[in-house]
Amino acid sequence: MKLFVKIQQLRKQNGMSQEKLAQLLGVSRQSVSKWESGQSLPEIDKIIQLSNIFEVTTDYLLKDVSEEKCIDILRKEKEKEVLSHHTSLMFKVGFTMFSVGVVAIAVFWILSIVYPTYRVTWEGTLLTGFSGFLIVHEVTPVFVFFCILGTIGLGTIIFEKKKEKVKV
Repeated sequence: MKLFVKIQQLRKQNGMSQEKLAQLLGVSRQSVSKWESGQSLPEIDKIIQLSNIFEVTTDYLLKDVSEEKCIDILRKEKEKEVLSHHTSLMFKVGFTMFSVGVVAIAVFWILSIVYPTYRVTWEGTLLTGFSGFLIVHEVTPVFVFFCILGTIGLGTIIFEKKKEKVKV
């Protein structure tokens, strides 16, 4: 479909008169009439304005491609954008989980140094150091939770980075 046909078709689809379109573009009604009859072509800045007014791409106006093909191209670009945003979001979530896990483990380790534990159980087992701290203060389940959280976060980061490399 030629440019002049597309201009006329889009104008009519939008219920616009030649005069109204000319007013929006800052040209005379005769200019719009000449464009629609194929006697002349609009300047490039007017083509850009037309694409904005009719909400179509300049590719659609200038190239001999169907509107459906342009819509497919735009849809694919939008899907890429959404996927990129999703990947970025998942990377941030993974990084946050990993960071929280590492910081929590570091806090437990520092606390075990600041408050050393020396305790003998009824069975005669001596509880000292980091593992003794976790057992005596009954925070082993919390420690395990943060270990799992950090591992899941690291796994998410690695997965998203590999997925990103596959796309490129």
